[in-house]
Amino acid sequence: MNYIAIIPARKGSKEIPGKNIKSLAGKPLIVWSIEQALRSKRISRVIVSTDCNQIAEISKKSGAEVPFLRPKKYAQDYSSTESVLIHAIKKLGLETSKNETSIVLLQPTSPIRYKNSIDKAINRFEIEKADSLVSVNSTRKFYWKNDSSVKPMYDICKRPMRQKIKKNEIFFAENGSIYITKVKILTKSKNRLGGRIALHEMLDNEAFEIDSVKDFMIVKNLMLESKEFVKKIKINEIDGIIFDFDGVLTDNNVYVSSEGNEMVRCNRSDGYSFEILRKLGLQIFILSSEKNDVVKKRGEKLKVKTISGSKDKKRDLLRLCENYGLSSKRLIYIGNDINDIDAMQVCGLSFAVNDAVEKVKKVADIILSSNGGEMVAREILNNYLEY
Repeated sequence: MNYIAIIPARKGSKEIPGKNIKSLAGKPLIVWSIEQALRSKRISRVIVSTDCNQIAEISKKSGAEVPFLRPKKYAQDYSSTESVLIHAIKKLGLETSKNETSIVLLQPTSPIRYKNSIDKAINRFEIEKADSLVSVNSTRKFYWKNDSSVKPMYDICKRPMRQKIKKNEIFFAENGSIYITKVKILTKSKNRLGGRIALHEMLDNEAFEIDSVKDFMIVKNLMLESKEFVKKIKINEIDGIIFDFDGVLTDNNVYVSSEGNEMVRCNRSDGYSFEILRKLGLQIFILSSEKNDVVKKRGEKLKVKTISGSKDKKRDLLRLCENYGLSSKRLIYIGNDINDIDAMQVCGLSFAVNDAVEKVKKVADIILSSNGGEMVAREILNNYLEY
């Protein structure tokens, strides 16, 4: 049996604009599903079906194939996932393929899949000799119906203890994470589920599906707390951190007084974050192309070394390393604009703020959830450093 992963990701999202490429725990949302599929030992191809050039570009960079762009009629609010899958099957020529193929549907809005989850689902599919499979989570909750009258779905006179509910009395809920369907079933029934259906039970944390901003924050926190998804950087593995100023430690806006004096907006929490970073033994620098008193004064306030008026940030970074006896490969760089790219690429690890220009996001190792001026130092300290 040949297994091909298809990850559907359209541009439109009303609840969370740009949801499929929004940064989640350091990566665009869709990248988590792509990487999980690529790690599978059973999946031969990873295909992203999208109507968006930006999603396509990010997907290709992450190792997925995007052999076609999805037509608009399959990228509407009312477009079914089945129509997207069948369109992909036809474009890939799988209907006429001599090899028996099954589609592994991975929804990018379900990014929490632990190691080997996909391969375990495929193994279950084969053991059950199934035609289709759906991933589920078990629940021991007591359910009610509210039709014309309120009705319990259990015997209220014999309420069982949750831990004593029998195996055959447990309910299962679809979690939207993994579906596997034979091509012949999908094309014939126009449904992702049909024929002999198998269930693949997943862990509770794998049940979360991102449909709202609240969902996004819950999933983000779960992923940041798990070493499975975010490997924190040990303090002894780095020597220092370099921050760009405008657009990283500020919101990238400039306020000008009637006298022509410039002012910027910073975040007060940076002071405490920088203090902790210094106490951890890290050398902290601000490297800015701007040459004015604002950068200098803010650096003095934060008690960090400041290099302003840089015309070539890579050159000045390497010179800084030479002067302080540092290796660029043991430095973290946080940037937001084109003039940061060369400096980011010579450092051991690079971050881009969430509202950085797209070219910077493409070269960054990690994309932060914070925009410039929004507790950038605190996010790195709390989420990415182990101390």
